[in-house]
Amino acid sequence: MRPGATFIPESVLLAGLRAQYLGEVAAAVEAMFGPGLGGLQRWLLAPVRYAHARRRNFFRSGLLLESAVLAGSADAGPSLAACAEVGWSCALVLDDIRDRSVEREGALSAHRKYGALRCIVSVLATLGLVARTLAWRGEASRRARLARLGLGVTLVLRAGAAAFGRAPRSMAAYRVASRRVNSSIHWALLGPHVGGPKTAPHDALELYADHSAVAGKMRNDLLDYWGGSSERDSVLEDFHRGTLSFPTLVLLGSPLVMADRNRLEAHFGSGRTLAPTELFELFRTYAIAERCLALLDDEIAACDAAVESLASSPRSERLCTLLKAWNRHMLDGCRARLHAHS
Repeated sequence: MRPGATFIPESVLLAGLRAQYLGEVAAAVEAMFGPGLGGLQRWLLAPVRYAHARRRNFFRSGLLLESAVLAGSADAGPSLAACAEVGWSCALVLDDIRDRSVEREGALSAHRKYGALRCIVSVLATLGLVARTLAWRGEASRRARLARLGLGVTLVLRAGAAAFGRAPRSMAAYRVASRRVNSSIHWALLGPHVGGPKTAPHDALELYADHSAVAGKMRNDLLDYWGGSSERDSVLEDFHRGTLSFPTLVLLGSPLVMADRNRLEAHFGSGRTLAPTELFELFRTYAIAERCLALLDDEIAACDAAVESLASSPRSERLCTLLKAWNRHMLDGCRARLHAHS
């Protein structure tokens, strides 16, 4: 932990964010979905509502509410946070279809319950509701509403292209893809600020979002191997699918002996030749856990630097405190899991 950082246990941090979501954002989510839905609307929205109801991590809405305060648009915070959380639920439904995942947050994946086609239709219908909320709801100027809609559409398209595009095979490509796939952090921090002149806080928030998106993807990939994710109970999904992710990309980038490189490339080609115990033995041999934590620490350090450049006014104090707590959550939680299984 860096000097001056305050450690908040993961359970306490996530419980506080969930309580804030329920108290300030959940009503806006229900207003978006619409009270008294007809039969067809209920059928269309059911898969996304099913996935959303089982969510456990609401850090995006917490960040957005505080970013809206910094932007001087606190009244718009709940509606914009609802768009962030519902949009992320849509992304999770599509992600599970792509990965053929059976489980999400301790429950059956939406596509396993409703079928992939119905889930895709549900996501499209729900994103239409999000777009309507951004374009026509709220007291913001028309320019601000259209700017928010434009940012939202841009980020959705960017994330979709990265998620369904070619998997990265180098750390440089991985960082680019992570910034695009995890672009919800950009919406959470920048959404309240668009539509007006670009300011110094905007630049600091954008820098934070760039590095936090990469750090978040690194964290998720590590916890897929070492366990402890707040969004999945299952582990080793990337391994069993033969998908290269953060720890295996770091392993492939190591000075491996030829026999180990051949075994690794055969497994993540089409052979699926390694057992989990064999892969973890390679992780230990080449000190991959330590190297991954060092790379994650670098991204968190960049996040911390962005927060320090943001901490220039009393109105940013609560946002900076939350950003620092989230940084610690990403790094210290991963470190504890990897050290526990080393």
